[in-house]
Amino acid sequence: MLSELVDLLGTPILPTPSRFNGVTHDSRKVTSGDIYVALRGANFDGHDFIANAMSMGAAAVIVERSRQSLLVDSNIPGWSVQDPRQVMGYVADIVYNHPSHHMHVVGVTGTNGKTSTTHIIAHLAKGLFQQTGIIGTLGAFASGVSVPGQRTTPEAPDLQSMLSAMQSHSVDIVAMEVASHALVHGRVNGCLFDAAVFTNLTQDHLDFHGSMECYFEAKARLFTTHFDAVSQRGKQPFAVIGIDTEWGNRLCTMMRDFPFTTYSVNAGAAADLVAVNIRLSASSTEFDLLFDNQSFRVVLPLGGAFQIQNALAALGWFIGAGGSVADGVALFRTCPQIPGRFEIVLSKQSFAVVVDYAHTPDGLENVLSTARELCYGKLICVFGCGGDRDRSKRPLMGAIAEKYCDEVVVTSDNPRSEDAEVIIDQIIAGMSNHCVVRRESDRRVAIAQAVTSRGSDDVVVIAGKGHETYQIVHDQIIPFDDRLVASEELSKCS
Repeated sequence: MLSELVDLLGTPILPTPSRFNGVTHDSRKVTSGDIYVALRGANFDGHDFIANAMSMGAAAVIVERSRQSLLVDSNIPGWSVQDPRQVMGYVADIVYNHPSHHMHVVGVTGTNGKTSTTHIIAHLAKGLFQQTGIIGTLGAFASGVSVPGQRTTPEAPDLQSMLSAMQSHSVDIVAMEVASHALVHGRVNGCLFDAAVFTNLTQDHLDFHGSMECYFEAKARLFTTHFDAVSQRGKQPFAVIGIDTEWGNRLCTMMRDFPFTTYSVNAGAAADLVAVNIRLSASSTEFDLLFDNQSFRVVLPLGGAFQIQNALAALGWFIGAGGSVADGVALFRTCPQIPGRFEIVLSKQSFAVVVDYAHTPDGLENVLSTARELCYGKLICVFGCGGDRDRSKRPLMGAIAEKYCDEVVVTSDNPRSEDAEVIIDQIIAGMSNHCVVRRESDRRVAIAQAVTSRGSDDVVVIAGKGHETYQIVHDQIIPFDDRLVASEELSKCS
């Protein structure tokens, strides 16, 4: 272990142990024998907590090169590097004995569809009698054990620790959501990907990336920089790419010598996997799959037209991993419901209430366009936009809601440090009074308004939070689950 760390980081400032027990960047979580990585953040500087980390039992510390004196002056063993955040993943990979090298890891990236795609991949993998793990927005799952998630892609030490735990439980295949932030911050550095999936790219996170071009370049790293790292170890990774956006087609031109499979829901598209003759219901999707001059009828027990693309992406991986199309199509029939993804809230009411995580312009349009097709009465939507996030998408989402809906209730959605009323103003600024628009910053009241006095042919969509069980208001995390609240409000209508 130490020799690998020396190859990566150079000779330590003072002699260190030959082995370490773990890696962390949080001084409060240090345990005896850990490496503490001091990171400079927006609100705190990890270098200020080195003494605390040492008192908790840290065996070595990694600091910025400009702060090397903190180690020298206090006789603390460790290393100084140019960018501790970027090396942290490689360090954790070494300390946890390269867990991703011993499993098949598939990374799924894209603006929308990551969660559903990873869960469908895991379902297909189980059909091959493989032990599977999932890491993503809903948390980490393996061998019947789940760990709640705080990020789409965990910080590097947490990720490598999860992978190590999965390896110890004989997991063969891991399906992991890979966020653009994770690629920029190096959270997946050190992780070897046998395969990667690109779902799509639409507007989101421009507050972080600045432009769609930079956003795309961040996503593309999974298929370039990380694929190169796999190739250098003598393995041949493969990709699955959705080509229904210009970004997917562009990514195809960057694949060089790496094999890839394409998919599309546009009839006539020059893709390997194409869905045609689509039929939708609130709880299922049917379509004909065209592949290799053959046609297969697919029955998917998941609502939402957007799930077709996610199913195609998962099937593309399944084929690349050695499965047959016929087996994949058969396994689709038993796909489990994915929490917060076009999830139907059951009640005694005759109208449909759907909860979905859609929180981007494209995501909201996908959900509402599907709901519109299923709706013979009024379509009502409750949604808001998160605070301290991309402000430019707010009026766009307002315009999309108005385009498809008869009524829209604009409300709060994790306003964080911003004023919820100001966010609502910015959403409504994109609307033109083409439908009934209500504003209600209390999300429970907004949901109650949406589900009250509806006809049997109406559909209510509650968008934005999906599986989440909280609201973030300033520095408070308040329990709130759209599914539970909707069910409670529906029971009052009985």
